[in-house]
Amino acid sequence: MSKERAAEKETSVQMAYNSWHQLLYNKLYNLEYFLLAVKSDLRAAGLTSAKADEMIEGKIQEIRAEIRSTKNQIYTRQK
Repeated sequence: MSKERAAEKETSVQMAYNSWHQLLYNKLYNLEYFLLAVKSDLRAAGLTSAKADEMIEGKIQEIRAEIRSTKNQIYTRQK
């Protein structure tokens, strides 16, 4: 394989990788806001407890950690 072809293939792989991670980042970001809305709605309806709030907040924190990780992977790969 020529150097040109290898470079094109690497660029293609890079773009696919970045697209996939960007999609994942967007989905996680949307999920975070969905859970925040659910938590708010449950609280407004009086259907929540401290334990439920704690569980939802724990999931939100996990998602935020995954968002940071994905964002770092995108940034690192783009360098």
